[in-house]
Amino acid sequence: IIDAGPDQVLCTDNTTLSGSQPNYGTGQWTVVQGSGSFADASDRETEVYDLGQGDNVFQWTIYEYEIQSDEVTITNNSPDNANAGIDQRLCSNQTTLFGNEPLIGTGQWYIMGGSAEISDINAYNSPVGNLSRGTNTFRWTIVNGECSSSDEVFIINDMPTTADAGVDQVTCADSIALFPNTPTVGTGEWSLVSGSANFVANMAYGIAVDENYFMWSITNNGCSSVDTVMITSHKPSDALPMAPLSICVDNIVLPGNAPQYGTGEWSILSGSAILADPSDPNTLAENLGLGLNRFRWTISYEECTSYAEFEVSNDQIATNAGADQTLCDDFTIMSASSPGVGSGQWSIVGGSGSAVFTNQDMATTEVTNLDRGDNLLRWTVTNQNMSL
Repeated sequence: IIDAGPDQVLCTDNTTLSGSQPNYGTGQWTVVQGSGSFADASDRETEVYDLGQGDNVFQWTIYEYEIQSDEVTITNNSPDNANAGIDQRLCSNQTTLFGNEPLIGTGQWYIMGGSAEISDINAYNSPVGNLSRGTNTFRWTIVNGECSSSDEVFIINDMPTTADAGVDQVTCADSIALFPNTPTVGTGEWSLVSGSANFVANMAYGIAVDENYFMWSITNNGCSSVDTVMITSHKPSDALPMAPLSICVDNIVLPGNAPQYGTGEWSILSGSAILADPSDPNTLAENLGLGLNRFRWTISYEECTSYAEFEVSNDQIATNAGADQTLCDDFTIMSASSPGVGSGQWSIVGGSGSAVFTNQDMATTEVTNLDRGDNLLRWTVTNQNMSL
């Protein structure tokens, strides 16, 4: 009795047939339905390849004293071979999956590593979002009955930590501390967009006056995230130091420096004076008080200031030797003005020079031995080598 072997249900496109052994004569396999390629059509246990999808019917025929045949059904339920697409390396947390579209079977995506949100797990070209940073593994499985085919794809998200350059700041200096976020993925670096600055870690030096824009960039494997911060410097020009002076007049041109940034103004800290124009760095100060006078030159830009102080000592003195006198004696009392600053001394300018002062250094003192006729006496007040 001829036998083509038991029917088979497979998940592959090849199998081994098992026809009965002829007593004598020869056998031959032929395709009745479907498709297949025999390794040796005359071998009762030949291997058959390239089975068609679904039912494939093969006939085993034995040629002896009579021709006998039997058929066997080989059902191929294998789905299309799954292809999950090529691996992807991204600078984003979203992309599109590129599995093959199944003609036989239905497909479904599975997340095998990492995390993500697949829009449609049954769509071969589904969008995917919220990819975790690093490697994410997806499996594309095509199922037909109890048969399946799978393939995996790696999607690497190299997106760095989102950059945050910090809040905008206003400073009165030419340096400032910056406060960007610390990256957990990638490395951060400052760069100049406009203005000027030198960066050392998170410090910016040499900031230009007015607006400066700095960029904080976080990079990871060629991917970057950037954010910009505005740093405004209202630093005025420096009010330059001024050496103190001593003068013997009651007026002076104040030696302030003209500001490049900001506006200046003089103020009187001590003493007294009349300022022609307080906003002029070289204004005239008149009617200086005797002794020490202190001025401040303040340069202001918005809320920021810089100042320097200037001291001028008015050593000017005024003196009066008293009224002329006509006498009937050779002596009298001299009554000169008392010096407010400095020291005074009497001297003989005209006459015989025989006059004698009881106390030559006193403004009010007696003088004797005056000559007949005119005697010219001088009262001299001296203050820091100035005499009047």
